[in-house]
Amino acid sequence: MSYTPPRRSDGTIKHVRAKLPWPKDRLFRILSIDGGGIRGLFPAAYLAEIERRFLGGASIAKYFDMVAGTSTGGIIALGLATGKTAREISQVYTDRGE
Repeated sequence: MSYTPPRRSDGTIKHVRAKLPWPKDRLFRILSIDGGGIRGLFPAAYLAEIERRFLGGASIAKYFDMVAGTSTGGIIALGLATGKTAREISQVYTDRGE
């Protein structure tokens, strides 16, 4: 008699995402942001400075096909993906970070 313990994923709807075509002559640009707790202020501030100097204040996210991160870098990536600028995200860290 064998016992298989329940898994956390039991009952989860599983599906495979369809592969989307990507032009062979176009690079896939990824912005990856590292974590680091409240030190996430550094990558957010750095990206904000790039936006200010080179992009006229526009969000850097629109220059990438994918934005990803780990830990606090993931939070920054989510903010960028929802249309916020790095300056706005940096301000959140300044106002609410401890």
